[in-house]
Amino acid sequence: MRSSYVYIVAIFISFNVQASNVTAKLFSLPDIQNRQKVVLSDYIGKVVYLDFWASWCSSCAKALPLYNAWDKELGNDFVVISVNVDEVKSDGVSMAKKLKLDFPIAYDKSLEIAKMYDVSVLPISFLIDKKGNIHFRHVGFKDSDAKKIKSEIIGLLAR
Repeated sequence: MRSSYVYIVAIFISFNVQASNVTAKLFSLPDIQNRQKVVLSDYIGKVVYLDFWASWCSSCAKALPLYNAWDKELGNDFVVISVNVDEVKSDGVSMAKKLKLDFPIAYDKSLEIAKMYDVSVLPISFLIDKKGNIHFRHVGFKDSDAKKIKSEIIGLLAR
């Protein structure tokens, strides 16, 4: 059984909400890949794509390799940070290894950060500008979303 916090996997649902001037909530969580901390405040000054996911989410598995490519492609002023919410840490670690993910992956076993960001559907992502404000929230994932998301990222990088 999954944790008591209910998640609905968003396969077909996808919508975007502009949310500028809403400050991203800062957090510090262990990184599932190397035991260091992922500290969101360390990335102020960069454009951050913050993504919440779990290994059992098929839409997440589809999106994560794309985000990994963007992390490499879009330069030093951009970073993908993901938050894994699997109940069993090794499930997230296995998926990250299988997908060869290189970006920071925080582990939120208690779901404290997921609750702080009002995550109730997976995947869900937040595009955070260089000042630490949430610019864009994206729920779900389908292939047709990629171009719009990347365009939003490039727009923030140009500012």
